[in-house]
Amino acid sequence: MHDIHIHTSLSSCADPGSELSDYAPAIKEANLSAVGFANHLWDSAIPGASDWYRPQNIEHVMQLKNQLKNYDFGSAKVYFGCETEYIGNGVVGLHPDNAGLFDYILVPPNHFHMAGFTRPENLTALPDVRQLMIEHFLEICDIDFAFGLVHPFVPLGYEDQGQELLHGFKDEDFEKCFKYAAKKDKRIEINLCIFRHLDRVQLKEYKRLMTIARICGCKFFSGSDSHCADVFRQDTGKLLNDFITDCGIVLPDNPFTN
Repeated sequence: MHDIHIHTSLSSCADPGSELSDYAPAIKEANLSAVGFANHLWDSAIPGASDWYRPQNIEHVMQLKNQLKNYDFGSAKVYFGCETEYIGNGVVGLHPDNAGLFDYILVPPNHFHMAGFTRPENLTALPDVRQLMIEHFLEICDIDFAFGLVHPFVPLGYEDQGQELLHGFKDEDFEKCFKYAAKKDKRIEINLCIFRHLDRVQLKEYKRLMTIARICGCKFFSGSDSHCADVFRQDTGKLLNDFITDCGIVLPDNPFTN
């Protein structure tokens, strides 16, 4: 098993207990095949950063790269990545010339809790929200350096309307997105937050979309989206295994070698 979506204290939204010294023993105990750290990033070479993102530039997140060699992560192959941002209209928070600094790059199509930045301030009609989710998803697939799309279609920013939002997507909407992702060889994340935050009805919708993704030929990876080691330690293994079994998905031991 693997987890390539972990945040440390270099992410401004991280919680106490998110230092490498907190994660290392937990990762070693978990006996993972691969682990990846992907802190939030907005490259200073790209105009338009929000006040929250601006300090989280390349120099800031690169501090982690040299620190990783000082810790014992057990059997896990360790990767240095980032989670950059997408705000639409082709604008992604990483310059292509700097993509090679990272082993992999994750991009979220639906960080819609950042009103006025990743989505219009007044975006309230759910059909319009769905359409923007689809547009962002497809546009990220055209970003060459993007390895994977994280927590696709999770209703961030619209949690109170999550059931209605997800139920309103037609199978054809998901097929359009996931066929294109498969064509562009973009990996789809099974984000363990779905087991922590989505209710049973929304989880059923998530099984629907992930099953469609599998049928469309997508490849997958898993990420805890941990912002502290205590979240990483949460035992979601059975929930994850039940979920991927229901969807007919087989996760690789290491998404970078399969």
